[in-house]
Amino acid sequence: MNAVTPQIAMNYPEYAAINKRYKIAELIDQLDEHSIAIAINKLLDDESYFQQLQQNCLRARQELNWENERLKLIEFYKKLFITI
Repeated sequence: MNAVTPQIAMNYPEYAAINKRYKIAELIDQLDEHSIAIAINKLLDDESYFQQLQQNCLRARQELNWENERLKLIEFYKKLFITI
């Protein structure tokens, strides 16, 4: 997503959760050549869909980046050390 490149990813829970929020990928249920080929062809054949995923990647990378995530990590450590 940081490279503004739509993804083809397995439909694992964490990927599905991110994709539900940002729609940056074409998720597949089976890791076989047929499923991968269908996903690739969908991205290649539907230019507007590909461009929409690219725009969504731009939005997602503004939120899902180290600058923002480090703040969450710092808060986690603060809470952890306060309770110890």
